Amino acid sequence: MGGMSENWLQHQMTDAEAAQFERDGYLVIKEALAPAQIARLSGAVDRVSAELAADYDVPAGDWYNLLDFLSLDDAFFELIDHPRTFPKLWRILGWNLRVYHAHLIVGPTVAPATPQARHSVETFHPERTRSKTAMTTDDWWGWHRDSGQVNGDLEIGGAVPPRLSVKFAYYLRDALGDEDGNMWVVPGSHVDPAMLRSTDDRRVAPGPAVCVHAAAGDAVLFDRRIVHSSSPNRGAATRQVLFYGYSHRWVRERDDMTVDRYLDHCTPIQRQLLGYSHTAHGYTSPAPEDVPLRAWLEEHGVGVG
Repeated sequence: MGGMSENWLQHQMTDAEAAQFERDGYLVIKEALAPAQIARLSGAVDRVSAELAADYDVPAGDWYNLLDFLSLDDAFFELIDHPRTFPKLWRILGWNLRVYHAHLIVGPTVAPATPQARHSVETFHPERTRSKTAMTTDDWWGWHRDSGQVNGDLEIGGAVPPRLSVKFAYYLRDALGDEDGNMWVVPGSHVDPAMLRSTDDRRVAPGPAVCVHAAAGDAVLFDRRIVHSSSPNRGAATRQVLFYGYSHRWVRERDDMTVDRYLDHCTPIQRQLLGYSHTAHGYTSPAPEDVPLRAWLEEHGVGVG
């Protein structure tokens, strides 16, 4: 399976990209995926959708968010250290990082004023499925920051909380209009204390929002603190987006991360990204075998602190 790549050095985050990311809280990486890879991933998503319809009571035509999907197809696993995206991370998070969360969202098109069921599903745990129906356009908007209670815990004292994690969103279908089920964001909200407070009505953006446009194959990198929302899909194609969350290795998993089947066959750096540590102590005081990415970066003259 995939592995360490000299191509990583060609796709590190540039100074301009870093400045934009720090200012806005997100960055669009164009043509991250090749056409053949898009087709393979989209086919895997279609297969997963059919299985959910058969086994998890998630009918075709419903919107769903599926947690813990990396083990469902090797194509999903191979994105964890993708050469066009992964190298952006060490400038943001350093070398002590891992994948701590992964989910995929499928959003079929829906006509205005038409109810659409929405499901949150955990792979291997159909009994944990949570469902609700969005009745109106307003019901689709849910402005939030990622990581749940982490935000409240870190807001004590009023200071801007630390980043802790970021996500890549890989788009498998075009979302180039404003009504293609796009993600909307409030640029700069990740470091604006006034916008970091929770709002009474999550349907209302706390500041000026923009629609994130992405073509099939693009990846959107965003800070967990940025205020963002999904939106209803009025476009022609079903929305398919894969989300990969990366954090420091000492942050707890956000989902079950069922990836054991890969551990004996992947590269040392991939093992690090899947959460391996020789002991629990190794998450905060890592040994060299826990963080081979550090040695790789040093060998190639990449300084990240």
